[in-house]
Amino acid sequence: MATTMSAPELKYPAKDHVVKTLKTLSGSLPASQGDKPQVILLAGSQIPYRNDTDRELPFRQESNFFYLTGCAVPGSFFLATYLPGDGISGTVSTKLYIPKPTLEDLMWSPAPPTLSEASGTYNVDAVFHVVTLPDHIKSLPTGAIVHTLPRTDEFPDIRKSVCKDSPVLAALEALDVSAGEAGRGGIVTEEYLLTALQQTRLIKDAFEIALIRKANEISSRAHEVVMRVLGLAVQGKIKSGDGATGGRPLLPGEWLIETEAEAEAIFVASCRREG
Repeated sequence: MATTMSAPELKYPAKDHVVKTLKTLSGSLPASQGDKPQVILLAGSQIPYRNDTDRELPFRQESNFFYLTGCAVPGSFFLATYLPGDGISGTVSTKLYIPKPTLEDLMWSPAPPTLSEASGTYNVDAVFHVVTLPDHIKSLPTGAIVHTLPRTDEFPDIRKSVCKDSPVLAALEALDVSAGEAGRGGIVTEEYLLTALQQTRLIKDAFEIALIRKANEISSRAHEVVMRVLGLAVQGKIKSGDGATGGRPLLPGEWLIETEAEAEAIFVASCRREG
């Protein structure tokens, strides 16, 4: 079905995704937990580095984190709170936590967005710096069930995403202790969230469909570019060394494709050129 939505021109509908996920999540909980406040707590991906060096590797945000926030800032965190009541969308609060810029950020790489910039960019209720996360964890509703992703190598681990003396760790440990003292075991659980996200993400909304269509258009044109350059060579219009007169570098349309790697170079260049 056709859509007139132009995804790049609209704000990523993260809050809608949170509401849908919480609805799926609530429906999967045992009856004894369904009437309690539900909390989603996630860590975003960190910048990866080549082994034993300071060489940054390409960054990609963890997919579930991006689905719920639309945020691609490394080292971010997310907290969503649902208070049971009539309906769900009106009782959901979403908070995004981004790193505070450091002098190193300003010197060597683009700094994270400011709080006001992030508030205008991301579809969340509020944006804070990461340093405020511990206090917000401590102030979660009494009896809340805190849902996290499994602690495996596939997903960012909140406990490993902060330094060993971080107040975030102390706040999480306090949750576990208070749960045990009150006989409310399992206040922090990884049992339900991943399945709820997987089920929710199966159904794409209009924004996601528009993004998929845009990506298909870009990659289709990239395939066409490769075929056109190959066609020029077949017609004898591109030969080895052509275009290098005067020592200037060859332009992409002048490249003679003789290997798969050379075809990939043109394909990737075309895709990146269009975003």
